[in-house]
Amino acid sequence: MANFFEVIQMQKIPKLAGVNEAAEILGWKKQKIVTYISRGVFPEPIQRLASGPIWTRKQIEDYRDSRS
Repeated sequence: MANFFEVIQMQKIPKLAGVNEAAEILGWKKQKIVTYISRGVFPEPIQRLASGPIWTRKQIEDYRDSRS
């Protein structure tokens, strides 16, 4: 039987990012992320959980690269 990590690898789940990770990738404070989200100028998350929005890391990296 496959363990949890083997199952994830088989499904090819992308690396994910929440507000903390997005802030780290962009070199911003978390509040700036929240402000950009509220203004509607931040990528749409793939899911909104009770803990907050979730993006793929690639979405955040692409957003970062498009701003340079």
